[in-house]
Amino acid sequence: MANRLKRKFVLVTMLSVSIVLILILTAINLTDYIRILNQEDSTLKFLLGNGGGFPNNFMEYFDSFDGEIRGPDDLPFRDQPRDIGTPQGDFERERRGGMMSVETPFETRYFSVTFASDGSVTGSDTSSIVAVTEAQARALAAEVIAKGSTSGWSGNYRYISDGSLVIFLDCTKDLRAVRSFLLYSLAASTVGLLLVFGISVFLAGLIVKPIDESNEKQRRFITDASHEIRTPLTIIDANTEVLEMTGGENDWTRSTRNQIKRLSELTASLVALSRMDEVSPTTEAVDFSLSDAVGETISGFESMAITSGRTLETDIRPGIQLHGDEQKIRQLCSILMDNAMKYTSAGGWIRASLDRTGKKAVLSVSNSVDSMEKGPHEEVFDRFTRIDRSRSSEIPGYGLGLSLARSIVNLHHGRIQACSEDGKSFTVTAVL
Repeated sequence: MANRLKRKFVLVTMLSVSIVLILILTAINLTDYIRILNQEDSTLKFLLGNGGGFPNNFMEYFDSFDGEIRGPDDLPFRDQPRDIGTPQGDFERERRGGMMSVETPFETRYFSVTFASDGSVTGSDTSSIVAVTEAQARALAAEVIAKGSTSGWSGNYRYISDGSLVIFLDCTKDLRAVRSFLLYSLAASTVGLLLVFGISVFLAGLIVKPIDESNEKQRRFITDASHEIRTPLTIIDANTEVLEMTGGENDWTRSTRNQIKRLSELTASLVALSRMDEVSPTTEAVDFSLSDAVGETISGFESMAITSGRTLETDIRPGIQLHGDEQKIRQLCSILMDNAMKYTSAGGWIRASLDRTGKKAVLSVSNSVDSMEKGPHEEVFDRFTRIDRSRSSEIPGYGLGLSLARSIVNLHHGRIQACSEDGKSFTVTAVL
């Protein structure tokens, strides 16, 4: 149990931190990419509004332009015939935001291609870039015109077009920076997750330690108490035998022997559960025929079913093998059959089946019941839980059988469930 709690604590911690990191990384990297994209688009609009290049007096009005637009004569772009967006606004935003400086014309790598109304190329300018020839520039621009796109990406080039002029901006440097930031942030997050994992494992040990110590004390108490109970039970049994020898058997001695038997079974079950709950329970795992083990165990209940007026049906698929503790698997099958026998009224039916689904073996035991709530019944695996409380006083046992069955299934890394599909039957299924 302690190990399961540790794993759940670490899993929940790592899942929570991972989700938060993913959200933060997505937000930061997306914001960075959008910032770069807006910057490139703003530069492209500036170039498009200025006829495909930076003006010759760029440095002069960069220093003098104050952003106060009072009339057409105040616009640094007043001599340009194009009216694409508001280039003066883009210029002022980039100037004030620090994204554009007097060095911008010398740092920006771009090229442009102009087209006539009939779609023919009338000119190209590749003077601001070395990696692209005029032929390559015209080919890329022709693709853009053919697509009819006004903006987008062509490899590492961001472009803008008004139908007669296509401008490409080389964004290789900025994209490389975005990718580098993404990789560095992922690497930092991975290191952070590893540190969180180590810390969570350490803290999980500290948190679960008191629970583990409490469980260990409980297991020790059950084991010690069981040993202490066995001695007086042995003495009572011996005294009862002496009384029967001297005074003969009667209702009182028979009742005493029945109670001794019940207490002996209870202590044996408690010890078995305590051992199953150990951190490293002992098991003798071997390869054995699960079909034979289940068939032989069920055959021992056939006579009991006949004498009690119940119908027992079996469907055991032959040849199913399992790697595990054969003795405990036989005990599991016996517990499920014994539980079905106890809670099936006279004239009812019991069905036991063994099949294979994929790589897993499925052991299922069903029995008829008078009335039961439909749906899953996971509570039956809790200790001291009785399926039919109205008949609990009539049925021998203490409600430990299915709890022990669950421990055996968990020991074999399987799963077990109980349900009633129609309210008239009860089925326990173990997947091994």
